[in-house]
Amino acid sequence: MYRKYSHTGTDQHNGAFCKSNFSEKFEKFRQHFFDEETGFPKRHQHAQQAGVAANIREQAAYFEIQLFAAGRKKDAFKIELQDNLLTISYEETMASQEASYIHQEYWPSAFRRTFQLNDEVLTETIHASFEDGVLTVIVPKDPAAAKTVKDVKID
Repeated sequence: MYRKYSHTGTDQHNGAFCKSNFSEKFEKFRQHFFDEETGFPKRHQHAQQAGVAANIREQAAYFEIQLFAAGRKKDAFKIELQDNLLTISYEETMASQEASYIHQEYWPSAFRRTFQLNDEVLTETIHASFEDGVLTVIVPKDPAAAKTVKDVKID
């Protein structure tokens, strides 16, 4: 049959808590989630690779990409263009990660975002600015590549 457990998790039949290997299971849990030196929660890979929110707006003469990256430093951003892929990445420097906190809830982690550009942009004149925690990338349109709308007659 089944064993009944009380709300404390204690086996009512023999008084054992989570059988005999509770200490071993708890130690694995502690090592996985908590830093050995500080005792504070660890940053995990999913948190370190978390992306930043992006908004893309189309204007008459350009596209505007905004990445919301509060707490990050301008010099740690890298913007690359290859094969009509615009890649924006951020890598935190080791010096800024060495701060000693007594409590920390925010870690400015690394990220990489890639945007597919179309043939209607002037890749040579892309420029960016960083202000108030928002990275803004301006991607100018190529007026010569603008497609005209053609009405098609229906028979």
